[in-house]
Amino acid sequence: MAAVKMNNKWGFVDINGNVVIEPKWDYVTDFAFGRASVSDYRSNIVKLIDKNSNFIGGDFWDYTGNIYFNNELSEDLILVEKNKKFGIVSVSGDVIIPPQYDNILSGSEYGEFLLKKDKKYFSINLKI
Repeated sequence: MAAVKMNNKWGFVDINGNVVIEPKWDYVTDFAFGRASVSDYRSNIVKLIDKNSNFIGGDFWDYTGNIYFNNELSEDLILVEKNKKFGIVSVSGDVIIPPQYDNILSGSEYGEFLLKKDKKYFSINLKI
């Protein structure tokens, strides 16, 4: 599926250009691990959807910044950005690391992460 913008709203189309998920969102991410994030700015809602447009996981409404799916991160963890700071939440919406870091990088497939804050680096293991 590919994101498509129609009449200033985002949705998704299939490989043939058929609308699969109606364009009703202000912002969407590409699908990763079978899910994408969708945002409605008026109601301050950010949610995860599956390829059938079903809501999954928890609400991310307080993360009005961006949500990133990173194939190197984890199927169970999501990188979020709020006020230009990064954190990690679980798919269910639980805050694992609050968005207070300048950068977060995946260190390995074993759940190790490198966090940067105020020119200092920290290493943490979050294998779930």
